[in-house]
Amino acid sequence: MLLYLDPGTGSLMIQVIIAAFATIIVRINIVRNFLNSIFKSKKIIIKQDIKLDD
Repeated sequence: MLLYLDPGTGSLMIQVIIAAFATIIVRINIVRNFLNSIFKSKKIIIKQDIKLDD
């Protein structure tokens, strides 16, 4: 027994699949950027006052 899918239902299923993939990709990028911001090494710049006698 085969189920019949009309073009409207097939189109809706394709849109749902594309939206799911887009959501997953965006979520992965958000989490990756968040983790990178936490573990990113921060450079400490130490400024020293150097006085030269002229």
